[in-house]
Amino acid sequence: MIMIQEIKIGEIFECNGEKIIVKKDSDIMCGCDKCVFNCKPECNDYYCISCVRQDKQGVYFEKVEEKQQ
Repeated sequence: MIMIQEIKIGEIFECNGEKIIVKKDSDIMCGCDKCVFNCKPECNDYYCISCVRQDKQGVYFEKVEEKQQ
């Protein structure tokens, strides 16, 4: 059983081998269209909606692009 996680805004974590950053969603509507987990099974693994998060902030998750040298 997977526990739903709340990850802090600005925190970077790894999911399926990719680095993901938590970003504050400034839109009034949910930021599903911006989220890397949109329409994927991982969508249900992380708290993103303000009413269920302890910090009461809506967030979305974005892939961290590695800078190439």
